[in-house]
Amino acid sequence: MEYRHKINSLSQYLEIISKAGKFATKSPLWFRGQRSDKLGLVPGIYRRSNKHLKRDEKSPIIEFFQLSNNFLERENLDGWDWLALMQHYGLPTRLLDWTESSLVALYFALKDGESPQDFPTIWIIDPYALNLKSIDDDNIQLAWGSRLFPWLPESLRIEGAVKHLIEKKPSFNEAGKYPIATYVRYTNPRIIAQSGAFTLHGHYEDCLEKYFESKSIKYRKIVLEPVRSSSLKWLRAKLLFELENVGVHQLSLFPELSSVASFIINRRTP
Repeated sequence: MEYRHKINSLSQYLEIISKAGKFATKSPLWFRGQRSDKLGLVPGIYRRSNKHLKRDEKSPIIEFFQLSNNFLERENLDGWDWLALMQHYGLPTRLLDWTESSLVALYFALKDGESPQDFPTIWIIDPYALNLKSIDDDNIQLAWGSRLFPWLPESLRIEGAVKHLIEKKPSFNEAGKYPIATYVRYTNPRIIAQSGAFTLHGHYEDCLEKYFESKSIKYRKIVLEPVRSSSLKWLRAKLLFELENVGVHQLSLFPELSSVASFIINRRTP
């Protein structure tokens, strides 16, 4: 369900989020910030701009294996580790990023916005309700081991594992068909700093919000608009400034050396 709010401060935003989150019965809620109210909840591999990758999902994965091995410090990575790595470094995957922090979500909704026609948007979901509908289990799934193999691209599965699972438990014939809420094992400073979580979309290619509506799963879409006397550009700048004052900024969310210089420059740019 979509709600539009006119705001001009971080305190107003937090009040809106507090009220909006009352639809859920368990916590934590998951949040996702997007720069535009026109964008749906679709993982990278299923977006229109990446149709060429979706047609041949296997080739980019194999190429990632080949080209990234020289840069990896860890060994014995499984399919889930590889999926998290690909998502982390920008290769489109079946994962969609979420966070348990409404402030982190707000930062991502604001940081790339430029168009006066695109309003920052915060999505709120109950991950427990999602999993209850998708796999009849309201626990957040841990993305490692063989139980969730049907959600992986074939090139990331252990050969024969899916066939064995389906023979052992016939209900797995439906596995991988619907999106689920999951945590990944491959933790890195970014995921930790951003309180990161993921929805794993398996073979479901449509917008997540359409799935929610078809299954009567409650969610919230919060569209942020400036008050009449303010511009959207001003609102973005003000909220980013207030976020920085409470410790949510580029360096805190991307705790790595490559962020230091740009953080210093952005801090001093009028």
